[in-house]
Amino acid sequence: MKVKQAATRRDFLLGGGMAILFEGCRLAIAPEDGSSDAVLARARLVADSFLVRHPYENERYALWWNWATLWWGVTQLGLADRSSRYVDFMLKFGDHFKWGWFDDGLHGYHADSQCIGQVYLDLALAGVTDKGANVIRELEDRIAFKAPATGDSLDWGERRLRRWKWCDALFMAPTSFVRMAVWTGDMRYLEFADSEYRATFDFLFDRDHGFCYRDSSFFGRRSPNGTPVFWSRGNGWVFASLATMLKYMPAGWPGRGWYERMFCGMAESVKAAQTADGTWHANLLCPEDGGNTPEMSGTCLYLYGYLWGMNNGLIPASRYGEVVKRAWRAVDAAITSDGRIGRMQRMAAAPGSASEQEEAPYGVGAYLAAAVEMAKWR
Repeated sequence: MKVKQAATRRDFLLGGGMAILFEGCRLAIAPEDGSSDAVLARARLVADSFLVRHPYENERYALWWNWATLWWGVTQLGLADRSSRYVDFMLKFGDHFKWGWFDDGLHGYHADSQCIGQVYLDLALAGVTDKGANVIRELEDRIAFKAPATGDSLDWGERRLRRWKWCDALFMAPTSFVRMAVWTGDMRYLEFADSEYRATFDFLFDRDHGFCYRDSSFFGRRSPNGTPVFWSRGNGWVFASLATMLKYMPAGWPGRGWYERMFCGMAESVKAAQTADGTWHANLLCPEDGGNTPEMSGTCLYLYGYLWGMNNGLIPASRYGEVVKRAWRAVDAAITSDGRIGRMQRMAAAPGSASEQEEAPYGVGAYLAAAVEMAKWR
């Protein structure tokens, strides 16, 4: 049955003259070809490869954060190229799961349950469908207005995960609320997200180094070289979240300046942590930790943030363009002929190793979102 599903999905994704067959794409789209069309063709190669090999019908956690971030990237790619079939793919996905969200037992309060709202609201904002947005609105109304958990502690030791108390959560949840504010015109969603976002950011951010700790359990921890432990993917989520909050936040909203300052500040600290191979390793201040290897999921999140920032005039290409070029070359070189990207650290909450074979849906989603922004920059 699995073989039949994969074949059907391949027909759906690649049929009708949509994309280039996997085996020919590497030859047709060489890394040196930096045109927008070439960038999007590479993105389609990566998307198609992953989707064919991982049918969502087989994924228990298809609505959870790790897969929701893949759907975020697929949706961005589809909305960037309406002639592609990714929007239709997401409509089929939504209908299959009845436009729901994953309940891990916290009844939607867990930030990772809220991540799928980004996808549903992007489809709504693009005028595609309101089905998922209406479902997520009910959830966000309860979290923000009817029964908020803002009295819970942000200390990781108190393991009630109803608040956004770890740095990854800043990408998973508030970025959905800011979209909801735009979709509904009700800025109370943004006011709630802003208050909770800034509480977590201020709690976890180390102003001496310009990075966020993953959570409060990392306060005082040290790497093998004696530096504080700042996880690359965790800070990638933060950097990408700042870009995303700014992307949807109204230009005249009173709190916007804070996000711009934090984004520009992190752009500098992230730049300083880039390694000679063009990527960011899992431990930002101790790149030799975890095998001294590239980590692509965090690298793709940084790429998305930088590219969005340059495309929207927030940071200058004269300062960050070379950072992006080095990172993009490294990621592009890691794409295999059949569209796989390895060196993505598995699901974790701290720096760790990433083998050449390890790929992950969240890393693919980050790459797709970065590719859409790279195509604009080109």
